Amino acid sequence: MKMLFYAHSGLRYLVLLACVIGLGYAIYGLVTKKDYDKKAFIMNIVYISLLDLQVLLGILLIFMINFHSQLIGHIVMMLLAIGSAHAFSSKNKKAQEPGFKFMALGFGISLICIIGGIMAIGRSII
Repeated sequence: MKMLFYAHSGLRYLVLLACVIGLGYAIYGLVTKKDYDKKAFIMNIVYISLLDLQVLLGILLIFMINFHSQLIGHIVMMLLAIGSAHAFSSKNKKAQEPGFKFMALGFGISLICIIGGIMAIGRSII
């Protein structure tokens, strides 16, 4: 169980790193009016995959640890994070011409939710 907790706790750094890099790339693409490219697509897939893995580990942890009230805020914020990331990614894929606007919104909103979720359980981002 400790191994699962450490994996979930450590994976947050990769999730945050992927999110910050993706958000930076999306903002750069918006500012320079660059076309949505394969790099952006791959960044989106990597981020959402890491986020999905993080949520899966979190769900497994819920069943293995003592539940306390701080976890409610954490769970709600993380579900909002994954929901926004998936929703904006899907909206971007369905657009006639995918762009950086939806990518930036998805990464930005999910980053805010992730930071709030981490803080809800009394942890720091760093």
